[in-house]
Amino acid sequence: MSIQTLSQLFEHNVATFNKPDLLIYRGRDGKFHNLSTNEFKDRVIHCALGLRELGVKQETKLLLLSENRPEWHIVDFACHLLSAVIVPIFPTLVADQIAYIAENSESEFVLVSNQKQLSKIEAIRDELKRVKQIVTFEVAETEGTLPFERLLQLGREQDERGFFPQAVQLAEPDVIATIIYTSGTTGTPKGVMLTHRNFVSNVLDCAQALRLDTSDRGLSFLPLSHAFERTVDYTYFYRGASIVYSASPEMVARDLEESRPTVMASVPRFYEKIKSRVESSVEQQGGLKKKLFSWALDVGRQKGQNFLNQKRDGLALKLKYALADRLVLSKIRGRTGGQLRYFISGGAPLSAEVARFFLSVGLKILEGYGLTETSPVVSVNPYDRPRFGTVGRILPSVQVRIAEDGEVLVKGPNVMLGYYKMPAETKEVLVDGWFHTGDIGMLDEDQYLIITDRKKQLIVTSVGKKVAPQAIEKEVENSRFIEQVVLIGEKRRFISALIVPDFDALWQFAKAQKLQVADSQELVKHPAVLELMQKEVDERQKHFSNYEKIRKFQLLARPLTLEEGYLTPTLKVKRRVVEKAFASLIEEMYAVGEEAHS
Repeated sequence: MSIQTLSQLFEHNVATFNKPDLLIYRGRDGKFHNLSTNEFKDRVIHCALGLRELGVKQETKLLLLSENRPEWHIVDFACHLLSAVIVPIFPTLVADQIAYIAENSESEFVLVSNQKQLSKIEAIRDELKRVKQIVTFEVAETEGTLPFERLLQLGREQDERGFFPQAVQLAEPDVIATIIYTSGTTGTPKGVMLTHRNFVSNVLDCAQALRLDTSDRGLSFLPLSHAFERTVDYTYFYRGASIVYSASPEMVARDLEESRPTVMASVPRFYEKIKSRVESSVEQQGGLKKKLFSWALDVGRQKGQNFLNQKRDGLALKLKYALADRLVLSKIRGRTGGQLRYFISGGAPLSAEVARFFLSVGLKILEGYGLTETSPVVSVNPYDRPRFGTVGRILPSVQVRIAEDGEVLVKGPNVMLGYYKMPAETKEVLVDGWFHTGDIGMLDEDQYLIITDRKKQLIVTSVGKKVAPQAIEKEVENSRFIEQVVLIGEKRRFISALIVPDFDALWQFAKAQKLQVADSQELVKHPAVLELMQKEVDERQKHFSNYEKIRKFQLLARPLTLEEGYLTPTLKVKRRVVEKAFASLIEEMYAVGEEAHS
């Protein structure tokens, strides 16, 4: 039987792969524990039967507010067996945002992970008029809540052996599986309706593109509420790979070392931070160790370039690489557990420089491209022939066309049904079956897709010059002293920028230079720091046209964070929010003349 629904994908997994460690998670004791295939199957079925007893049926909407953990997938597949609709919520969202999504989606049930998430629901409980039941994964039973174990027990009491095969058989490919609310860098969140067919077509395509089998362990780190990690995890299930859950960004470094995964998906910020920390650590050590690192990295670059050019290594390079790997490169890989075969990158553009750095130390990053509306993957770089600076080749079931204005259009079984209760917005982006992505791009001679920027984020200066900010921002962020860059210049005379330094590297510089500064506010205003940053910015934008170059910048004394509302849950900058918050600093840059920086 061909797989067309997520219920069938679940059946395929539990019938084909009998693993003692299908799911791996940290318990409350801080240690890793395993959930076997059979245990997973039983819990999914009992969860489905329990939910059915509570009144969940086809098209019932359930809000899922949780970090990555086994219960997330148990609830997800249980709902698929019932043809119910999961509405996943980013665990970083605040109560008011959750209230909007709950009301807009017409959710009748809420499932939460812990007391922190339950507190958000309790704060808006009076607004959740449709909600009939709240289920908690960790919290003890209170008035109005039902512990997850009680839900499973309710399911066990049904003892319906025919339920599972019948549910799989009755599942329909074009039924809505989920409504994912896009975080969005601007505007009101939109509920993206994705069907079973949408997801499954994408999983089958990704399974062809990615090398995965039962020996793999995938670290599930990005929020499962995002389509990227969710589809990657579905692909793990399809291929019989084990899944290791990392519950928080604070734990991911430890989880990488201890769980020793073979594959992991993340966003570019994660890889940029690893590169920056390695470089800062080497800089701090200085002397012979710094020289040894530079030599080893250069040897790794030569080997990496041969791989990209499909050339064989000569004997001399093989010998040098063996020594470089033993002395330096293997130790860097050891920080990722030592077993990683490759990373997957998505959600935002990955700098080619970052990709080359990782390849130099023996770690491939396969960059892909997609959107929530496309379930989400459109393209991915092949394992054997990645091409840095591109987002890879188009997936087999997907069609891509470049419009006259450069916009990337996508068609295929992975394209969404539409936006929930937003027909006008749906018609705006879905025209004759083609989804208008809002991204500007091109296909190279070998049909690798290149994305240059978001259509709506193109900056048009007051003299009519069009500037694509992402490429410039990413290039400047490659400096080890710079963490975040936001270009400014819409209807302005020239391009300026708000820059957040990498404070670890900058404090090292301050210490080495014996700068007399008390805090980060004084640090970013120190003349020596401004001079350093000017050099870094100038060096990084040499190959850009004059009208694209940053003429002035302001250094911010603290990072742009998710908690303060400057970033989306996938760590993209909310440009309008940032520009509004730092309006006075921006105006200072345009108040007088066109000096080098402020």
